[in-house]
Amino acid sequence: MGENEPSSTNLKHFCQAVSRNDEPRPHPSTIRCSRCGRWFCDTHAEHEGGIHARCRPERKAARRRKSMDSIGFAKRRSIKMTGHSAAQRIVAGTPVRLVSADVMKGRINEIHSLVASRAYELFEKRSRASGQDINDWLHAEHELIHSCCHEMKESADAFFFHATMPGSFTSDQLQISIEPRRLILYGETEVSVTSMDGKTIYKRLCPRRIFRIQDLPVEVEPSRATATLKGDFLEVMMPKAAKTGTNTS
Repeated sequence: MGENEPSSTNLKHFCQAVSRNDEPRPHPSTIRCSRCGRWFCDTHAEHEGGIHARCRPERKAARRRKSMDSIGFAKRRSIKMTGHSAAQRIVAGTPVRLVSADVMKGRINEIHSLVASRAYELFEKRSRASGQDINDWLHAEHELIHSCCHEMKESADAFFFHATMPGSFTSDQLQISIEPRRLILYGETEVSVTSMDGKTIYKRLCPRRIFRIQDLPVEVEPSRATATLKGDFLEVMMPKAAKTGTNTS
């Protein structure tokens, strides 16, 4: 706090402690705050270390925190609840629809036609030189179908197919068909692809497909199978078919 000024000067100032109407109080000032420059009387100075109490950084910070807490409480709570709900949905997972084998056969034919068409384009680019048919087909598959990391686990009464989706797939963009000895997974979404031609940049949407056929070592019960997507992790649970008892003589 600054030193007291002479009495003749002090009497020219009135206490500038904030009042209800934000006006100077009608009390002679005796002390001037070294931080804000305002004058205060002995009653309202409450000085400490040369700085008026209301001007000390910790007091200002406390008032600021209190204001932020009161104003932003509802917003922060809303964000927290929204994030919590999203995390709950990811943990719980979203069901993926199971389709019939006939629907998936149509998908298989579609994939086969796309790969065959692209392989023929590669064949023509090579001036129709023979001897690279298999390479053309594999190259076309690599361009059109994206692989996904997957594994098969087995328990005493079920098989579990786990797969990590390449990119952002939603549950409605996936189709799964389960037959007694086979699982087929198909998914399709759109991704933005950027290309450059000279100084011109092009952006276009291209389909991203996944396709997987998984043979099963023993029969399962398709009617009891379930599929769940948790974030980018897919889990398909397939109960094993009940073993038929054998007659003993």
